[in-house]
Amino acid sequence: MYHYFTNIVSTFNTTFVVNYRNQPLQTSVNSLLIFYILPSIYFTRITINNFFIFIMSQFNLLFLIDDDHPTNYYHSIVVKKSKMVKKVISFLSAKKALNYFREVQEGINLAIPEIIFLDINMPEVNAWDFLDIFEQLVLPTDPIIVILSTSINPKDERKANSYKSIYEFINKPLTVEYLKQLKTRLNYS
Repeated sequence: MYHYFTNIVSTFNTTFVVNYRNQPLQTSVNSLLIFYILPSIYFTRITINNFFIFIMSQFNLLFLIDDDHPTNYYHSIVVKKSKMVKKVISFLSAKKALNYFREVQEGINLAIPEIIFLDINMPEVNAWDFLDIFEQLVLPTDPIIVILSTSINPKDERKANSYKSIYEFINKPLTVEYLKQLKTRLNYS
């Protein structure tokens, strides 16, 4: 299950609107309520009028999965320039990325990315093959997967949206502005 909530602790009755998988949810807070969060995210604590808000300030890990080395290199520069991600790992093969996730499933202590940017057209294992296998894996947390493609075919976008693990379909190139918008929508302040 996805847990993209801001972690909120309150000592009085109030109502909060939070974002969950791009859908606003409204919840009442009575006494003490803590929203679940991804376990590996870095937090800052802010105190405002007798309540605490723990805000996710950075993504710990982001994966770029694209068979084109110059594209991965460019996107890793964009991500680093954004200063919103602690670590970027690029895979030139979706098969290698799947092997990484299989190792996580087998209990090898590897970090799980908060975000995966996935290209569609790759040799050997394309995005659709990757997603078919990935959605069968049992992982401790579910990363956000964004299709990052040059495709303008509406069928590709419809197909991407048919997968439960896909958060969004966007066109290349990845930009700092998009990362800022994504961070805001996911309540990473």
